[in-house]
Amino acid sequence: MQTDARKELLLRMNSPRLVVKLQKLQEQTPVQSKTSPVHHRSDHIKGKKITSSPRRLRLPPKRLVDVYVSTGYGSSEEQRQSSKRRCLKQNASPKKCLSRNSENSTDSDSDTVPVYNDYPGQGELSEYELKRLENIRQNQAFFSALNLPQAKQALQRLGTKKSPSISALKSKKVVKAPTKKVPPRRSMRLLKLDPVGNSLPKPPPPKPQTNLEENPMKPPGPLPLVPINVEIGCLPVDVVESWCEPVKRLQEQQTCLKKYKKRLSSMSICNDLVAKVVESRILSVAVHPCVGRILVAAGDKLGYVGLWNVNGSSSNDEKSIYMFEPHSRSVSSLQFSPGHPAQLISLSYDGTIRCADVQRSIFDEVYRSEDSLSSFDFLSEDGSTLLISKWEAMVSVVDRRTQRTTHEKQAKLKNKTVRTVSVHPSNRNVFVIAGQSGAAIYDIRYLKAQGSDDVSSLVGNKSTVSSAYFSAHSGNRIVTTSMDNFVRIYDSSNISGTLRPLISIRHNNHTGRWLTKFEAIWDPQQTDCFVVGSMSWPRQIQVFHETGQLVHMFLDKECLGSICSINAWHPSRSVLVGGNSSGRLHVFM
Repeated sequence: MQTDARKELLLRMNSPRLVVKLQKLQEQTPVQSKTSPVHHRSDHIKGKKITSSPRRLRLPPKRLVDVYVSTGYGSSEEQRQSSKRRCLKQNASPKKCLSRNSENSTDSDSDTVPVYNDYPGQGELSEYELKRLENIRQNQAFFSALNLPQAKQALQRLGTKKSPSISALKSKKVVKAPTKKVPPRRSMRLLKLDPVGNSLPKPPPPKPQTNLEENPMKPPGPLPLVPINVEIGCLPVDVVESWCEPVKRLQEQQTCLKKYKKRLSSMSICNDLVAKVVESRILSVAVHPCVGRILVAAGDKLGYVGLWNVNGSSSNDEKSIYMFEPHSRSVSSLQFSPGHPAQLISLSYDGTIRCADVQRSIFDEVYRSEDSLSSFDFLSEDGSTLLISKWEAMVSVVDRRTQRTTHEKQAKLKNKTVRTVSVHPSNRNVFVIAGQSGAAIYDIRYLKAQGSDDVSSLVGNKSTVSSAYFSAHSGNRIVTTSMDNFVRIYDSSNISGTLRPLISIRHNNHTGRWLTKFEAIWDPQQTDCFVVGSMSWPRQIQVFHETGQLVHMFLDKECLGSICSINAWHPSRSVLVGGNSSGRLHVFM
């Protein structure tokens, strides 16, 4: 068949890839008969009948077979003859065989193909094929003229040469000339010499720092009421008279909010109303209830108690300030007795409570314990009985009328710690505590030695509560200051179950390590308003209403330049006292 002849032709032309392709096409093409043609698409398109013939393989031109066979290009004589006979046998048509064309060439000269002598077997090549062969010959001549093999060998010889080492490329080190050694410079101060070269005098020995461990406990029993900062050795007569002035029982004086704002706006401060009363950070402040004079007491971190007669001399060097040292550690709570204003009760971390009695001129010891105390409040209206809180979540009842310095009753609470304690002003059996576990209300009648349960818990505080106080006179409200930056108001008119906050006021209470924690306290003359320190700038003291409204801000850029963490009201006058962490008191009046 024609296919076999052409495959043999392709094999002889060194084209195995074409042969493989030809075999695949032949295997994929089914053999079709002439009588049953295969239709590959619809027989009727636009009403016309279309017949399709079987697909034929694209083989090399037939004339190339004839030329290859006739010229004997790439084969012997015997192979040429066999190939010619095979071609004549397979190509019956005179148009498909070269021998038939050669026989018919005698009859007509017009059918012969022009012969070119430049290429073998070119008898029947077309102009395109001749041009293609010519291009191939020119390309081969061009590449041979480039001498590429010689260039390749030259490059290979160059690549075998050794490259210079990196050490040869480095620059040679320059040998520096030896220099004279200069002695190192030394500080005259470290050598303890003056600029001339003379030795400096020896500095004085440093003063020993007082630590809490080195500060011993005060001896038990009464201590003399003698100021340590004056040479007189006793209090002036006018201070003693004001301290012992009888005070009438105060009645609730509620005014409208508009008048209250006007009264607060009339209060001011000046340089004469600012004084350093104690040595260290102030932890507690108390205002004497007398009306004729303004006496203010403050307790600091080192155990000092300072007394300031605000109406005394206006000179900065001669201010009526008297300092005492009744305790060895921080004085965290300080109050004047409501039944006997001449007595000042002070509580300290050293586990002692003392009463400063001006009439007897002594600091009498009221209570002594090995535990650290945190706060106290008066359990009776005359101030004869105290309710004391301890850091280890314990409360104790102390009766001052006895000669003993121990407690009458003690109970363990379920809270972790207790920072402050506040007794209900009308129902003396109920008190509220604040600490690490939050705030809770207890009844003193149901206290047990271990595991006392609370009457009501104040929910909503997500962090440590630094203080919790009942409102003055009525006790219908409780204000808490929490370390989660909120001041919350609770309704304590009905104490039962769980108390939820009526209002939560966002307030920055993160004072840090070196400042005293904020404590919001109620105004005794306006029971629905309270005062609290502020971290805002300019420095100020803020007054809020129980609804969360900011009523007033006490500020003065010249006289108030620090944070007043602890504040106290005068019971009957428009006087507000604020203490900072450097021992100074600021009085607005």
